[in-house]
Amino acid sequence: MTQPSSPPAPSQQPQPRPLPPNFRPRLGIGLLVAAGLLAIIPIYSSIEYTWDFVWPVTVWGAVLALTALFGGLWAVLGEPETEARTREFLRLLALTVGGVAGLATALFGLGMAIVMYGGIFAGGLEVWRENALRVLVCAVALYGGLALMFVSLLLARPAERTSAGLRRLLYGTNAVLTGLLLLSILGVVNLLATVRLGPFSFFSREWDWTAAQIYSLKPATRNFLTKLDRPVKIYGMIQPGLSGYRETDALLDSFRNTSDKVTYVPVSRDLNPKDFEALLQKYKVKLQQGGGLLVVYGTEPGEQSEYIPYRELVKDETAVDPRTGQAQGPEKYLFTGEAALLKTLELLSEGKKVPVIYFTQGNGEPPLTPGRGRGGDSLNLLNVNLARNNYQIKPLNLTPETESIPDDAAVVVVANPHLGLPDKAVKVLTDYMQNARAGKTKDKAKGKLVVLLDVNIAADGKRMVRSGLEGLLATFNVRVPEERLIAAKPTPTELDVIPNIESSDPIAEHFQVRGRPVLFHFDDVRPVESLSPGGRYRVEPLLRVYRSAPIWRETDLRDPDLILREMLSPGRQEEALARAIKESVPVAVTVTEGGPLPEDRFHAGLTDPSREARLVVFGDADWITDGGLAQEGNLRFSLFISCLNWLRGKGALGEMPGTERQEFTLASVRTPEMVSRLRWVPLGLILVAIVALGGGIWVVRRR
Repeated sequence: MTQPSSPPAPSQQPQPRPLPPNFRPRLGIGLLVAAGLLAIIPIYSSIEYTWDFVWPVTVWGAVLALTALFGGLWAVLGEPETEARTREFLRLLALTVGGVAGLATALFGLGMAIVMYGGIFAGGLEVWRENALRVLVCAVALYGGLALMFVSLLLARPAERTSAGLRRLLYGTNAVLTGLLLLSILGVVNLLATVRLGPFSFFSREWDWTAAQIYSLKPATRNFLTKLDRPVKIYGMIQPGLSGYRETDALLDSFRNTSDKVTYVPVSRDLNPKDFEALLQKYKVKLQQGGGLLVVYGTEPGEQSEYIPYRELVKDETAVDPRTGQAQGPEKYLFTGEAALLKTLELLSEGKKVPVIYFTQGNGEPPLTPGRGRGGDSLNLLNVNLARNNYQIKPLNLTPETESIPDDAAVVVVANPHLGLPDKAVKVLTDYMQNARAGKTKDKAKGKLVVLLDVNIAADGKRMVRSGLEGLLATFNVRVPEERLIAAKPTPTELDVIPNIESSDPIAEHFQVRGRPVLFHFDDVRPVESLSPGGRYRVEPLLRVYRSAPIWRETDLRDPDLILREMLSPGRQEEALARAIKESVPVAVTVTEGGPLPEDRFHAGLTDPSREARLVVFGDADWITDGGLAQEGNLRFSLFISCLNWLRGKGALGEMPGTERQEFTLASVRTPEMVSRLRWVPLGLILVAIVALGGGIWVVRRR
């Protein structure tokens, strides 16, 4: 039997090559020179670039320079030792310098991926391919740093059993390396979730717990994005640190998560000057103060682009002292980015063609320009606001000579014709609503109409002036009774109106904030109702009266104050309260056309998605005049433009009031005691937790 060979004698074991003379001080000088060269990185980056963009580069260069400086000083200033001690020192130096440099490089790779190129990594596979070099640099830095730490660990293995200091350093570095590997794995999972790859798309689901709901999109926005049929690329050019920067970034992340057609790419003049200038020149962008967003719709050669300046995304609401011009209190601003971006996408999706809205004139309707309309009001303010929102407004004089509605009419608006429309005008509108456009233009859709009626009392004071549209509205299953609504209030004709929360129309859903309907205030209103349920035309209440006080449907057209006093006089109160309406009366309705769904339990509560929007009818018209918009201007205008967009089949509805945001700092806290608590209590709790954890480990180890 062959005996196992015995280990060679010590004199027969291979001996390491002797170190050159003065190796340690020469190594120290080399590290000091390397420290000087590495110091160029943080100095140059801090001078040439903005800190918000390149701080990972600056910190990484500074850490490497300080590590090399420490190693060089350690080697130069150390006492001359034996060769064995020198080798142990070199092993410890390599472990320390390599471990710190590897850790700094790995964190640098993560920092670049999150801070500098976060938009690229969140942009999806297509953006990764376009920026392959940047992605590769981040990956090399991350995994190269981890590899350097791993190699440094191997240098300490031979001395693990003989040196307690190296053993502690080895185990500590191993723990850090393991933690970084875990972070790397989590980072890869998050990246896979960002590009919505297979089952990882679950992790891109939004959870919005903020008070301002900055991570939630309105239903109309989601509806528009889900119907995108062409790719959209949004370039973020907003300067970091400005108000609304974080909200814009969160908004575009939500856009991208909602539709795979949307790509978001942040660009910086500091980081990518060539790419930045190339974009400005290619799309002829005149960059304004604060930057903005560049929206590119479609692909070449038919792509469309539009620039949204910063001032349309954020509106400053900070209180300012008129005497000194200094801000009073914390900074406040309204973030209107969602509405601005959606409006731009709507414009681009239509090829920058401005839709034309016709307002009928000549039969007592308010004029479109400043002038003395009925009651001294006009529709001038509405006209101006519609023009600002990419609509072209034209008057349509309905005279006996009018033969048809112009072919370019996207929607026709009939606003309070208090003189009544002649029969010829009604016939023209009827033809337009039924078949006037068929065959005359490429657009085969039927007409769209907004009708706003009002309480117009005839000269005898006993009846209302007929608008002439009663027959046309009846064709679409709508009836506007010759009644006015009055309430037991100081001003009987003033009513609170809310959206119908049970409606399936997106307009009513749009005017709800956190599940609560928005409140409107209308004056002198007529009820609007459906003639019969079901059928070809579906009528749904859009606005209902909010019954904060007893309300009556009144056919008596005398002075409402006089009528109310008579009703509430002694002896008639019980009769009056018995007559008060028990249901919520609709004062505006929407009408859609389409085949009805089967009336069975399987289709109960469902809406046919193929139904076409045709008509919106209001029982009040004064709210869109100059005087009406002056009271609740933004809200009322948003309601009107929402009706126009809904009729046109567009997902982008009207702009709701912007999300108010406030910058919170320690300076905004009320008392010095509160500031002290915010500063020192968390630090104290952290220290107590560390001591308790360390004590617990010590007790366990002692056992």
